[in-house]
Amino acid sequence: MTLAALLAATLIQPAHASASADAPPAAATYRLSENPTHVEWSGPERPWRGDHRFQNVFCLRFPDGSRVTAMTEAMFNDHTLYFSRAMYDEARTSVYVVTSRLPATLSPAAEFNAQRERAEGVAARFPDRVSTSTATSALGPVVIERLRNVSEGSVERPFPFERSLFGEPNESASSLSEHRTLTNAGSRIEIAALQGFPKPLSAADEAAAAAALSGLLDRTEAALVECTLEMNLAGGQRGSDSHARSADAARAPQP
Repeated sequence: MTLAALLAATLIQPAHASASADAPPAAATYRLSENPTHVEWSGPERPWRGDHRFQNVFCLRFPDGSRVTAMTEAMFNDHTLYFSRAMYDEARTSVYVVTSRLPATLSPAAEFNAQRERAEGVAARFPDRVSTSTATSALGPVVIERLRNVSEGSVERPFPFERSLFGEPNESASSLSEHRTLTNAGSRIEIAALQGFPKPLSAADEAAAAAALSGLLDRTEAALVECTLEMNLAGGQRGSDSHARSADAARAPQP
Protein backbone atom coordinates (compact mmCIF):
# COMPACT_ATOMS: atom_id res chain seq x y z
CA MET A 1 0.00 0.00 0.00
CA THR A 2 1.35 3.43 -0.84
CA LEU A 3 1.72 6.14 1.77
CA ALA A 4 -0.90 8.14 -0.14
CA ALA A 5 -3.38 5.31 0.40
CA LEU A 6 -2.35 4.94 4.02
CA LEU A 7 -2.81 8.64 4.62
CA ALA A 8 -6.15 8.66 2.88
CA ALA A 9 -7.31 5.82 5.12
CA THR A 10 -5.90 7.11 8.40
CA LEU A 11 -5.55 10.89 8.26
CA ILE A 12 -6.49 12.79 11.38
CA GLN A 13 -8.94 15.21 9.81
CA PRO A 14 -11.02 17.46 12.07
CA ALA A 15 -14.77 17.20 11.59
CA HIS A 16 -15.22 20.94 11.08
CA ALA A 17 -12.34 21.89 8.77
CA SER A 18 -13.01 25.09 6.85
CA ALA A 19 -13.18 25.00 3.07
CA SER A 20 -11.00 28.11 2.92
CA ALA A 21 -7.80 26.59 4.19
CA ASP A 22 -4.85 28.86 4.87
CA ALA A 23 -1.29 27.68 5.30
CA PRO A 24 2.29 28.83 5.07
CA PRO A 25 3.73 28.40 1.58
CA ALA A 26 5.29 25.03 0.91
CA ALA A 27 9.06 25.16 1.24
CA ALA A 28 9.82 21.88 -0.53
CA THR A 29 8.37 19.02 -2.51
CA TYR A 30 8.25 15.48 -1.14
CA ARG A 31 8.64 12.26 -3.08
CA LEU A 32 8.46 8.76 -1.66
CA SER A 33 11.72 6.90 -2.10
CA GLU A 34 10.06 3.49 -1.83
CA ASN A 35 6.89 1.91 -0.51
CA PRO A 36 6.37 2.60 3.19
CA THR A 37 6.17 -0.04 5.87
CA HIS A 38 2.95 -0.23 7.86
CA VAL A 39 2.09 -2.47 10.80
CA GLU A 40 -1.30 -2.63 12.54
CA TRP A 41 -2.33 -4.21 15.83
CA SER A 42 -5.82 -4.83 17.19
CA GLY A 43 -7.46 -6.52 20.13
CA PRO A 44 -6.48 -6.46 23.78
CA GLU A 45 -3.13 -8.21 23.25
CA ARG A 46 -0.69 -5.96 21.40
CA PRO A 47 2.84 -7.33 21.30
CA TRP A 48 4.70 -4.12 20.44
CA ARG A 49 5.91 -2.23 23.51
CA GLY A 50 6.90 0.96 21.68
CA ASP A 51 10.65 0.41 21.17
CA HIS A 52 11.79 2.14 18.00
CA ARG A 53 15.06 3.20 16.41
CA PHE A 54 16.13 4.76 13.14
CA GLN A 55 19.64 3.62 12.27
CA ASN A 56 22.07 5.47 14.56
CA VAL A 57 20.23 8.78 14.57
CA PHE A 58 17.68 8.30 17.36
CA CYS A 59 15.89 5.72 19.45
CA LEU A 60 13.05 5.80 21.96
CA ARG A 61 10.24 3.86 23.53
CA PHE A 62 6.98 5.50 22.52
CA PRO A 63 4.88 6.33 25.58
CA ASP A 64 2.11 3.80 26.23
CA GLY A 65 3.31 1.66 23.33
CA SER A 66 0.79 -1.05 24.11
CA ARG A 67 -1.98 1.39 23.10
CA VAL A 68 -0.50 2.03 19.63
CA THR A 69 -2.73 0.58 16.92
CA ALA A 70 -0.53 1.26 13.86
CA MET A 71 3.01 2.27 12.96
CA THR A 72 4.03 3.70 9.60
CA GLU A 73 7.56 4.38 8.33
CA ALA A 74 8.63 5.96 5.05
CA MET A 75 11.62 7.53 3.33
CA PHE A 76 11.32 10.62 1.14
CA ASN A 77 13.50 12.48 -1.36
CA ASP A 78 16.13 9.90 -2.25
CA HIS A 79 16.25 8.50 1.29
CA THR A 80 17.23 11.84 2.85
CA LEU A 81 14.05 12.31 4.94
CA TYR A 82 12.79 9.70 7.40
CA PHE A 83 9.15 9.64 8.56
CA SER A 84 7.53 7.60 11.33
CA ARG A 85 4.05 7.81 12.84
CA ALA A 86 2.59 5.91 15.80
CA MET A 87 -1.22 6.01 15.90
CA TYR A 88 -2.92 5.65 19.26
CA ASP A 89 -6.25 3.98 19.79
CA GLU A 90 -7.81 6.73 21.86
CA ALA A 91 -8.69 10.35 21.12
CA ARG A 92 -7.61 10.43 17.45
CA THR A 93 -3.98 11.00 18.37
CA SER A 94 -0.70 10.32 16.53
CA VAL A 95 2.93 10.84 17.53
CA TYR A 96 5.56 11.41 14.83
CA VAL A 97 9.34 11.29 14.75
CA VAL A 98 10.96 12.56 11.55
CA THR A 99 14.57 13.33 10.75
CA SER A 100 16.87 14.67 8.05
CA ARG A 101 20.57 15.32 7.62
CA LEU A 102 21.96 18.77 8.36
CA PRO A 103 24.30 20.32 5.80
CA ALA A 104 27.91 19.69 6.80
CA THR A 105 28.52 23.44 6.98
CA LEU A 106 25.60 24.05 9.39
CA SER A 107 26.48 23.89 13.08
CA PRO A 108 23.92 22.83 15.70
CA ALA A 109 23.84 26.41 16.99
CA ALA A 110 23.15 27.79 13.51
CA GLU A 111 20.46 25.14 12.97
CA PHE A 112 18.77 26.10 16.25
CA ASN A 113 18.80 29.79 15.31
CA ALA A 114 17.41 29.04 11.84
CA GLN A 115 14.60 26.89 13.27
CA ARG A 116 13.80 29.49 15.93
CA GLU A 117 13.64 32.31 13.38
CA ARG A 118 11.46 30.19 11.05
CA ALA A 119 9.07 29.36 13.88
CA GLU A 120 8.86 32.98 15.00
CA GLY A 121 8.09 34.04 11.43
CA VAL A 122 5.20 31.58 11.13
CA ALA A 123 3.85 32.61 14.55
CA ALA A 124 3.95 36.26 13.52
CA ARG A 125 1.96 35.44 10.40
CA PHE A 126 -0.64 33.29 12.20
CA PRO A 127 -0.73 34.58 15.80
CA ASP A 128 -4.15 33.05 16.48
CA ARG A 129 -3.07 29.56 15.42
CA VAL A 130 0.67 29.27 16.05
CA SER A 131 2.84 29.99 19.09
CA THR A 132 6.49 29.20 19.69
CA SER A 133 9.04 29.04 22.48
CA THR A 134 12.40 27.43 23.23
CA ALA A 135 13.69 25.03 25.85
CA THR A 136 16.79 23.01 26.63
CA SER A 137 17.49 19.28 26.69
CA ALA A 138 20.47 17.01 27.23
CA LEU A 139 20.81 16.90 23.42
CA GLY A 140 20.85 20.70 23.21
CA PRO A 141 18.33 23.51 22.67
CA VAL A 142 14.81 22.72 21.48
CA VAL A 143 12.44 24.80 19.35
CA ILE A 144 8.82 24.27 20.43
CA GLU A 145 5.79 25.10 18.27
CA ARG A 146 2.11 24.76 19.16
CA LEU A 147 -0.51 24.85 16.41
CA ARG A 148 -4.29 24.88 16.43
CA ASN A 149 -6.52 23.97 13.50
CA VAL A 150 -3.93 22.00 11.57
CA SER A 151 -4.57 18.98 9.33
CA GLU A 152 -2.32 16.08 8.42
CA GLY A 153 -1.96 17.18 4.82
CA SER A 154 -1.18 14.78 1.97
CA VAL A 155 1.61 12.63 0.60
CA GLU A 156 2.81 15.68 -1.32
CA ARG A 157 2.86 17.78 1.87
CA PRO A 158 3.24 15.22 4.67
CA PHE A 159 2.79 16.32 8.25
CA PRO A 160 4.89 17.27 10.15
CA PHE A 161 7.34 18.22 7.39
CA GLU A 162 4.59 20.59 6.28
CA ARG A 163 1.75 21.92 8.44
CA SER A 164 -1.55 22.79 6.71
CA LEU A 165 -3.59 25.31 8.68
CA PHE A 166 -7.30 25.81 8.11
CA GLY A 167 -10.18 27.93 9.37
CA GLU A 168 -10.70 31.58 10.06
CA PRO A 169 -8.79 33.70 12.62
CA ASN A 170 -9.83 32.95 16.21
CA GLU A 171 -12.02 30.02 15.14
CA SER A 172 -12.53 27.39 17.84
CA ALA A 173 -9.96 24.60 17.74
CA SER A 174 -10.88 21.35 15.98
CA SER A 175 -7.33 19.99 16.16
CA LEU A 176 -4.10 20.68 18.04
CA SER A 177 -0.47 19.82 17.44
CA GLU A 178 2.83 20.38 19.20
CA HIS A 179 6.29 20.11 17.65
CA ARG A 180 9.79 19.96 19.13
CA THR A 181 12.90 20.20 16.97
CA LEU A 182 16.42 19.31 18.13
CA THR A 183 19.62 17.86 16.70
CA ASN A 184 21.81 14.78 17.16
CA ALA A 185 24.79 13.37 15.27
CA GLY A 186 24.47 15.87 12.45
CA SER A 187 20.74 15.26 11.99
CA ARG A 188 17.65 17.33 12.59
CA ILE A 189 15.05 15.45 14.67
CA GLU A 190 11.47 16.59 15.05
CA ILE A 191 8.94 14.97 17.34
CA ALA A 192 5.32 15.99 17.02
CA ALA A 193 1.90 15.04 18.34
CA LEU A 194 -1.39 15.71 16.53
CA GLN A 195 -4.89 15.29 17.90
CA GLY A 196 -8.20 15.84 16.12
CA PHE A 197 -11.56 16.34 17.79
CA PRO A 198 -15.11 15.41 16.68
CA LYS A 199 -16.35 18.94 17.35
CA PRO A 200 -14.78 22.34 18.06
CA LEU A 201 -13.50 22.81 21.59
CA SER A 202 -14.47 25.38 24.16
CA ALA A 203 -11.64 27.53 25.49
CA ALA A 204 -11.47 25.49 28.69
CA ASP A 205 -11.49 22.16 26.84
CA GLU A 206 -8.81 23.41 24.46
CA ALA A 207 -6.53 24.40 27.35
CA ALA A 208 -6.96 20.97 28.94
CA ALA A 209 -6.37 19.14 25.64
CA ALA A 210 -3.28 21.23 24.87
CA ALA A 211 -1.84 20.45 28.30
CA ALA A 212 -2.47 16.72 27.81
CA LEU A 213 -0.87 16.77 24.35
CA SER A 214 2.13 18.64 25.74
CA GLY A 215 2.43 16.03 28.48
CA LEU A 216 2.46 13.25 25.90
CA LEU A 217 5.24 15.01 24.02
CA ASP A 218 7.14 15.61 27.27
CA ARG A 219 7.26 11.85 27.76
CA THR A 220 8.16 11.25 24.11
CA GLU A 221 11.00 13.76 24.23
CA ALA A 222 12.33 12.38 27.52
CA ALA A 223 12.31 8.84 26.14
CA LEU A 224 14.05 9.91 22.93
CA VAL A 225 16.72 11.97 24.69
CA GLU A 226 17.51 9.24 27.25
CA CYS A 227 17.69 6.42 24.70
CA THR A 228 19.61 8.46 22.12
CA LEU A 229 22.21 9.61 24.65
CA GLU A 230 22.74 6.00 25.72
CA MET A 231 23.09 5.01 22.06
CA ASN A 232 25.63 7.79 21.51
CA LEU A 233 27.65 6.77 24.55
CA ALA A 234 27.65 3.19 23.30
CA GLY A 235 29.28 4.37 20.08
CA GLY A 236 26.12 4.27 18.00
CA GLN A 237 26.75 7.49 16.11
CA ARG A 238 27.32 7.11 12.41
CA GLY A 239 28.84 9.48 9.91
CA SER A 240 27.25 11.28 6.99
CA ASP A 241 25.59 8.15 5.56
CA SER A 242 22.98 8.00 8.35
CA HIS A 243 20.17 8.81 5.91
CA ALA A 244 21.69 7.21 2.82
CA ARG A 245 20.22 3.77 3.39
CA SER A 246 16.68 2.69 2.69
CA ALA A 247 13.92 2.43 5.25
CA ASP A 248 14.64 -1.30 5.44
CA ALA A 249 17.69 -0.36 7.51
CA ALA A 250 15.46 1.19 10.14
CA ARG A 251 14.30 -1.11 12.88
CA ALA A 252 10.67 -1.83 12.16
CA PRO A 253 8.34 -2.36 15.10
CA GLN A 254 8.98 -5.77 16.55
CA PRO A 255 6.93 -7.88 18.96
